[in-house]
Amino acid sequence: MSTRIRYGHGGQSALGAGTKAPAMTMRRIERIGLAAALLVAALLCGAAAAAYPERPVRLLIPFGPGGASDFGGRVVAAGLSDVLGQQVVVDNRGGASGLIATEMAVRAQADGYTLFLGNVNVMAINPHIQRMKFDPVKELATIAPVMSIPTVVVGHVSVKGNTLKEYLDEVLRSKREIRYGTATLASPGRFIMVSFLKAQGIKLLEVPFNGAGPATTALLAGEMEILPVT
Repeated sequence: MSTRIRYGHGGQSALGAGTKAPAMTMRRIERIGLAAALLVAALLCGAAAAAYPERPVRLLIPFGPGGASDFGGRVVAAGLSDVLGQQVVVDNRGGASGLIATEMAVRAQADGYTLFLGNVNVMAINPHIQRMKFDPVKELATIAPVMSIPTVVVGHVSVKGNTLKEYLDEVLRSKREIRYGTATLASPGRFIMVSFLKAQGIKLLEVPFNGAGPATTALLAGEMEILPVT
């Protein structure tokens, strides 16, 4: 049976130079994306020259395609393109738990033509677990919050039990380790899983991935038992 348990943790993303919705329809997501785009556009145009934008705008997303940041970023990019009258091009630059895209954003010219979709991974966690030559909070200007997404635990169809408790009871009885995946080493879900499962006395075998998309694909292929995802 598939195990799906909601935590109550929400990961926020913001555009730099919340709406919790575990079962949002596409129409509602598009409305939220458009509202965020209108807010971002108003702030950008108010701070830039009257002719802005005169060319396409790049939106850096610090993770690969297929994850929540990629999906939400594309919704916002589409709305911004309509509002600004210029194409907002999504640029997925995954790697190093978001550090690669963050550094690109910090080093980009401060002219409003490079936007960055930051979240708790890159703005709050990375500075404490990676060697960084810059402080993203100080060197990137926050424009607007655009989404807040809950974290859930999902399990492969082979997992025994209909609830997280039933699954963990079986693991404890068998005294085996859990093979679980994490989207990135800086993922909030990773820290939640490690602290929660170790508190239960459960041994862990962690399988890190370069984004939620590849991690979800691996889960579906049975390469792990459970995965925290947004």
